[in-house]
Amino acid sequence: MTVGETVGNIETGAQRPKNEALSELYSILLEMDRLKQVVRQNPIASGVRRETTAEHSWHLALAVLLFRRFASSDVNIDAAVSLAVVHDIPEVFVGDTFVYSPQIRSRQSKEMAAMRQLAASHRNLVEVRDIFDKWQEYESCLSPEGQFVMALDVLLPVFLNYSNLRHSSWQRHGVTGTQVRDRIAGVRDYCPEVADFAFQVVNDAVDRGVLRREPA
Repeated sequence: MTVGETVGNIETGAQRPKNEALSELYSILLEMDRLKQVVRQNPIASGVRRETTAEHSWHLALAVLLFRRFASSDVNIDAAVSLAVVHDIPEVFVGDTFVYSPQIRSRQSKEMAAMRQLAASHRNLVEVRDIFDKWQEYESCLSPEGQFVMALDVLLPVFLNYSNLRHSSWQRHGVTGTQVRDRIAGVRDYCPEVADFAFQVVNDAVDRGVLRREPA
């Protein structure tokens, strides 16, 4: 779904503010509400259902606050929380892509195209430009804040899947221990202690037969 199609799906007959900028921001706010409908592969901790992207974004922001002492470098926590809140906004337009699926190879280009279209559609709004810049900071993983948020974004699904192994995306999709370990290894330098705990979790999941072992 394109940015234009998404905006068009919002009821145009609804009352809008008369201030032009406020009216446009109001429309964007409703547009972003669709993240509540994007269903991810990971279960919530209770296992009763899968989480939505909006729920994941909130949980990631909370994780930033909870694990901030474990960041490998000084991190501006307010900035990091902002990155966590906006990091999956492209999923409004392109949906969620399971990280262990072949489609993951095209995810970045699709999300970049969606964010560029969003920015172009609201080029007069500094707020949208700010969201775009924050999203790029997260994606580039160059700032300490971007690195920390990226690390927690990788580690949080590990903990959710482990919290309810019977309903895990690992078991449902036949994910291997090596696949998960490789993802953790890619962010370990940004949050070493939490990453090392995640490695322990993965090893236990392999021992229990939930994560597949690679053939010898």
